[in-house]
Amino acid sequence: DGLPLVWHSDGDIRPFLAAARGQGVVAVHPGGLGPYPFRQLYSRARQLGLSVLGGVPGWAVRGGVPVAIRAGSSAALLARAGGLLVCDDGGVSTGTELGALIAALQAARR
Repeated sequence: DGLPLVWHSDGDIRPFLAAARGQGVVAVHPGGLGPYPFRQLYSRARQLGLSVLGGVPGWAVRGGVPVAIRAGSSAALLARAGGLLVCDDGGVSTGTELGALIAALQAARR
């Protein structure tokens, strides 16, 4: 009781965010969403006072460094608005993907 919780999920969990908040979830880490669904989830989570982890989707990391850098830069804009902790959404499994993720995170920090 009283332990802050972070929920990692795959897919669109917007219908469950209010219930999660009621159960002590303070942040969500969604995976597998495209840009528009991610922004919708981010917006709804922020309305409920939840933080969001993510912003650099696996498809961007697998798309190579330029795609990952664009994702990192886009995530930085949301993070500056508040409530987003920039990270990948999971699934990084190769050295090439790790390199693209590092490039995305460096772009987000700029």
